[in-house]
Amino acid sequence: PAALNRLPDLERGLTRILHGTATPAEFVQAQHALGRVHAALGPLVGAEGGVEGDVVRAPLLRRLVAAAAAPEVHKVSAEMLACLDAKAAAEGDKLRLFKCQDRFPEVFQCAAKVVAAEEALKEELPNLRKKLGLPRLEYSTIAGIEYLIEVDAAKKVPDNWVKVNSTKKSNRFHPPEVGKLLAALALAREQHVMACGAAWRTFLADCAQRYGSFRAAVQAIATLDCLASLALLASRAGYTRPQ
Repeated sequence: PAALNRLPDLERGLTRILHGTATPAEFVQAQHALGRVHAALGPLVGAEGGVEGDVVRAPLLRRLVAAAAAPEVHKVSAEMLACLDAKAAAEGDKLRLFKCQDRFPEVFQCAAKVVAAEEALKEELPNLRKKLGLPRLEYSTIAGIEYLIEVDAAKKVPDNWVKVNSTKKSNRFHPPEVGKLLAALALAREQHVMACGAAWRTFLADCAQRYGSFRAAVQAIATLDCLASLALLASRAGYTRPQ
């Protein structure tokens, strides 16, 4: 069937999940592939897990279809996918990957700390505008360095401001207040990254506990794929079955 065409290497993906080395993109790709198979074969399988009707008659095929489209495998796969952002997974962005706050509370707590640190920097900006007499002052980001205060080269600033870099026309500083807030932001970001990494490892470990069910489905899909290829070959004109 068309559902078996161009499937990723599910056996490899399942093994990487088992060993905790799968990337988010690999995980989502494997689960989407299982979903495609279930969408095609699932209507043939009843709630109890057996093939219903007489569309598939051969005992071997009935067993394979039942295993490939097992309802419990599809249910678990759908639940796991619902926890993840598919776009973030494709981009390898673990910071935006997790969607279920109740399942990954530490990730969302750390993300909230990052937002709070960024808000604190925004709240400091009016004080800097007042101190410099520049009501339109905004933070600048130059060469990856964030929250720079950029002023004309002739502009006087407090002596305790740290000059980060300069050009002929302007100087760029980090005031002490901004420096402290930046340190808090860097810490919050690092904690967020660590929390996301830990959450992903835990997530894969949870998935690995269902390895047996998923492996049975993957092996059944592989066997069905081989049988479908042999059936296609046998349907060609002039085909002779090997002795």
